[in-house]
This record gives sequence, structure tokens and C-alpha cells, in this order.
Amino acid sequence: MNLEFSWSLSPKQTDIFHLPNRFRVAMCGRRFGKNEVATAILTDFALRPETYSYGADENPVCWWVGPTYTQTQKYGFEKVLEKLPDTVIDGQAKRSAPFEIPLINGAQMEFYSFDRPSSLQGAGVDMMIIDEAAYMPETIWDNDLRPMLLDNNGGALLISKPMGENWFSDRFNMGMDESIDDWGAVHATSYDNPFIDDDEIDAAMQTTPEQIFRQEYLADPQAGGALLTLDMLEYEPAETLNNQEWYFH
Repeated sequence: MNLEFSWSLSPKQTDIFHLPNRFRVAMCGRRFGKNEVATAILTDFALRPETYSYGADENPVCWWVGPTYTQTQKYGFEKVLEKLPDTVIDGQAKRSAPFEIPLINGAQMEFYSFDRPSSLQGAGVDMMIIDEAAYMPETIWDNDLRPMLLDNNGGALLISKPMGENWFSDRFNMGMDESIDDWGAVHATSYDNPFIDDDEIDAAMQTTPEQIFRQEYLADPQAGGALLTLDMLEYEPAETLNNQEWYFH
């Protein structure tokens, strides 16, 4: 299948698209456009799997995994359909959950939700997008999704806003470590979307609490502070605070 696609991507989206690593992590601010580049990546892999150094060269299985089926449909399935010419779809897309798009080159694109972990089992996967990965329990990656990539050395892209320092930010740090070849990462803020005026983001900053602005717009995983509960105080001396900002909930 000889197809030429021209993706219209911003500079930061292009950086994510061209990361050569088997495992990619994109930590992004609000309205950056992470789903646009992620659906472009999944579509490109499904149509041209032989050009990638990981996953099967023929008949690849490609997954999109989102927080809920509603979000998966809106930001994954529908956006991929917008990008695909009807001529490359084999028959009809399946428009009920889990959503599916079969392609004439033998590729199978499937769309799932991580709020139903029992559905995340099956045959091997060659390329996987995990949308809002920071909000997914790490156990789902370790127990369900990562093992699906074993068969053909499949690849994955983890995209998300940060949610404090958790397993997603740990994988992002792995991607920023040039000594770890399999992992690569890109950091992007809301300012990296060229279609949004910087003045508009600056205006939001004036009325948004600093920590929320740093996490949601600047994609700063350290903005959330740390949660110190009363049971921890029973066992830890006061100096544990160590001049840090702590927030009680």
C-alpha cells in the first residue's frame, strides 16, 4: 500500500512524532494538542509498520487506551477516522465499544478504556497509545499492558498531563535519561501550541492558583506538592517537613 501522508504538526508535536525510541513519553500542558499527534502516530504505524524498528512488519495490532470509553471514542477513535481515507478501511469501522478499525493492509486498530482492566487482555500488540497515562494505575501498565508488547517487541506512547510525581513522571524521567536507549521523552506546555495566543494563557495565569497553573498549563509534575496525612505525622518528627510546602486535604 503506497500512501503519502503529510501531517500538519507543531514543532513540539513533530518532536514527539519523530522520537525513535520504542517507548515514548509526552508530558503535556492543557490544549497542547497531544491527541492530535498521538492519533497521527498510531495511524502512521498502522499504515507503515515496516518503517518502524519495533512491532510486526505485517498485519500489526494497534491499540488506543483511554481513561473511559467516552474519551476513547472522542479523542482516539473519531480523530483516527478523520485522518484515514475511506479507501484504506477494510469494510466498516466498529462503532460500539471496544471500537475497531480494520485496514486493507491487514492492520487492526482497537480502542479500549483503562477503567475496565478486564478488557485489556488478548493477543500481542505492536503499537499502543495510552492517553492520560498519569491517571491510570501503574498496576495496569505492569500487569496488563506492558506484557501485551512482548510478542513482537511492540512500542508504546504514553501521553498525559502530569498528576504530581507518580509512575508516569518516573517513565518521563527515564525518557529524559539518554543512557536508557529504549525510552525517549518530550515535555510540552500550553505555550507550545502555536494556535493559542500566549496572551490568553497569560490571562488564565492571573486568575489560576499558581500550583494549578504550573501543573495544568506548564506540565510541571512537581507543582502538586506532597500529601502528608495525619497518620504519617504520628510516626514522623516535625523536621520531616524540611521547609517544604505541604497541603492537607
